[in-house]
Amino acid sequence: MIAVQTFEQDTNVYEFPDECVVMPDFDKKPFFTKLSGAQAIHAKGCDIIAIPDEVTLYLIEAKDYSHSNPSEKPPKAPKLAWTIASKSFDTLACLMVGATRSEDVETTDFCRKALACTRIVVCATVEPSRRVDVQNKADNRYMMQLRECLRREAKGLVKSGRDIFVTRNAETDRKGKFWTSHWATSHD
Repeated sequence: MIAVQTFEQDTNVYEFPDECVVMPDFDKKPFFTKLSGAQAIHAKGCDIIAIPDEVTLYLIEAKDYSHSNPSEKPPKAPKLAWTIASKSFDTLACLMVGATRSEDVETTDFCRKALACTRIVVCATVEPSRRVDVQNKADNRYMMQLRECLRREAKGLVKSGRDIFVTRNAETDRKGKFWTSHWATSHD
């Protein structure tokens, strides 16, 4: 049995291997909330930051549009891609601040370790609808369009298009996805 760290985000459960350094709710850390308030730079951060090895930093944004509210549809792929790329850039800027200004030693150490990484991967984990059937052509088209738009929006942040990652929670055989994720019991 492999030991895992478990976190809930956006009514989804994320499980990371124990050897991975993970900070869920980065955007809720006290130093970050000072940066995101009205008196600051209005920074918005990624939901989960993970460091699976010494050189790779994953900036993970979780979006779940699969709730039973039919009026809540996912935004158009270009708009969501822009939002995720902006959050990724803001997260990197805030890691710099956290490395020097956080009052929490654990957060400071995490930020420094993240900044030492030489590869950045921007990851969107998205549930576009309740239909989890892989044959759902509309969802598949949306996910492909989101990936292409995110490649354009995050071009200056990542080294190559291979460092843009768009996945659904239920996907387990996705190359490069080293965590598992699924709906939480609190999911409607």
